[in-house]
Amino acid sequence: MHKGHCNGLNDVINNELILAAVSERIVYYDKNMKILWANKAASEIAGLPVPGQGGR
Repeated sequence: MHKGHCNGLNDVINNELILAAVSERIVYYDKNMKILWANKAASEIAGLPVPGQGGR
């Protein structure tokens, strides 16, 4: 794999780990307001599957 791809992938993984660990609710929507990603705090409060724990 090209070194640039590894660095980019590591950045994505690090960003997701940081966002998942934040105690504030963070939700990422698309332009149609469909939830694309939510951190653990947002998932728990909304009754959504918690990232990294499989779907419901």
